[in-house]
Amino acid sequence: MRQRIARALFHEYGISVDDMEADFPALVAGRRRVDLAIFTPGEARTPENLQRVVVCRPEPKQNRRGAVKMRDYEQAAKALNRARNALFRKVHGAVPAAA
Repeated sequence: MRQRIARALFHEYGISVDDMEADFPALVAGRRRVDLAIFTPGEARTPENLQRVVVCRPEPKQNRRGAVKMRDYEQAAKALNRARNALFRKVHGAVPAAA
């Protein structure tokens, strides 16, 4: 899964492989390591130069018919809200007030 994500970042978004590092030690989403860390181009690989992180989850298992269970709207909205709060906290240092 991680290799597929790294390949997509390289081919679709033009992020250099030299600016990526696998299993970088950073505390994100309750994990001590992130699957892929993306750094500022040409800079040292330190937490201060970290631009993006990728946390991969295992691929969903297929049932006997080969179908994968997809998330419903509530599950997707909850995941999006968690990601939005994490990004806001990183940028502004606090979580936005609920609307």
